[in-house]
Amino acid sequence: MARILIIAADPVSAAPITDLLVHAGHQPLLPGSAAAHAAPDLVLCVLPATADASKLLAGLRGAAAPPGVPVLALTPQPEPADTSRLAADGYDGYIALPLEPGSFVAEIEAFLPPQPARVQTLLLVDDDAYVLELLGDLLEAQGYRVLRASSGFAALEALAREPVQVVVSDQWMPGMSGTELMAQVQSQYPHTARLILSAQLESGDIARAVGAGIVDAFHSKPWSGVSLHEGLRDAFILARQRAAGG
Repeated sequence: MARILIIAADPVSAAPITDLLVHAGHQPLLPGSAAAHAAPDLVLCVLPATADASKLLAGLRGAAAPPGVPVLALTPQPEPADTSRLAADGYDGYIALPLEPGSFVAEIEAFLPPQPARVQTLLLVDDDAYVLELLGDLLEAQGYRVLRASSGFAALEALAREPVQVVVSDQWMPGMSGTELMAQVQSQYPHTARLILSAQLESGDIARAVGAGIVDAFHSKPWSGVSLHEGLRDAFILARQRAAGG
């Protein structure tokens, strides 16, 4: 996951860029958001036709875009003289507008420094040791980093120790139900995506928690491998969107 700072005079023009980057697994940084203090791996400047590209880049260098961080101009299809001028101003490259969604992310990634493999960490919570081990092994085989907890209390202790993007919990557990756990997770770790995995298809508690936004999705036991895999993919996208939104 790369941190990509987007500089745009018009927030509307930044929206499709943000969506494409999030769905590709990157973290957009927008000026004014809580995440914007992080040092970016790359900067995108959406240049209006009347923008002073040289002055804009000079304002970024040394602050938002330290030396060594690539800066790309997003500009309407430039003429050869325009591309030469962008290079002379110090831009590392450009991407022509309007965006081509099918190739945009690949164009961006060509300018990124090598990125470490993205670790997707989820916390699996179930008081049934057999389910905890079986499902945990299955998800690890799919490439996830899986933390395990046998109760809601143990889950909160795990969340206090390590960053987690997604929590998947059983509903009926001694001491603290899954929805009770998710209410605490929502309060303490609001960027985390929250899934309930339960055999209780008709649980009013689960339905109310989903309706209130405490639980993001419900999956039934026994689980479908395809459905759960798709649900986790969507959950990690949701967690990245929440983190990017500050």
